[in-house]
Amino acid sequence: MAALPLYFDTQFYTSAGVPAALHLLYTYESGTTTPLETYTDATGDTANANPITLDSAGRANLWIGNRVYALELKTPAGVLVKQCSFGSPCTATSRLALLMSIPIPYMLDLR
Repeated sequence: MAALPLYFDTQFYTSAGVPAALHLLYTYESGTTTPLETYTDATGDTANANPITLDSAGRANLWIGNRVYALELKTPAGVLVKQCSFGSPCTATSRLALLMSIPIPYMLDLR
């Protein structure tokens, strides 16, 4: 697979402001419940599990393709914390719009 255009060094937080340790991040094709792959690195050779289990700091390696994504963040018990859906493919040129659309209490430190 060709190199992927976009990487997030993400850190998710709960509404209480603490890292979303071991929370679950689901990725879907926007507007559907069809799972959409994300990848562990820029090669796109290895897909993440879906859902992605965040580490103890609420982080995950998240490389995304040029697709239209929807994200769901859930607690380890499966309780929905936040949904985000985007209306256009995630590309390097749309990164700023993507970052601005995700509320700060749920996702921080996006680089």
